[in-house]
Amino acid sequence: MRLIRLRTKLNEIKEAVSIDLLVFEEAGFSRYGHATRVAAELRGLIQVWCEDNGINWRTYRPGEIKKHATGNGRAGKAAMLEAAKSKLNYQGHDTDTADALWLLALAEHDYAN
Repeated sequence: MRLIRLRTKLNEIKEAVSIDLLVFEEAGFSRYGHATRVAAELRGLIQVWCEDNGINWRTYRPGEIKKHATGNGRAGKAAMLEAAKSKLNYQGHDTDTADALWLLALAEHDYAN
């Protein structure tokens, strides 16, 4: 069901806004086989959906995002949050939102050049 829900959500987003690029964080591999399998399924669905809809896609490894944000590819959640507050004017406290803002900033940087 998770794949069906994801595809439905992607379709809803596509109907609501124009999408020409979809970026997402590359999932790391876990020593737990189930998590790795789920991540691979989700990535596969996203890739197929993008191809079917003529949308470019790009993944970034966590270290790439961290290096762009802080200069350190091994930065922790707290450093990512502080960098988002100081460099992106993020006012919140949620580390996942800070990570997502950095993913957007990295994609904008790469595709603006």
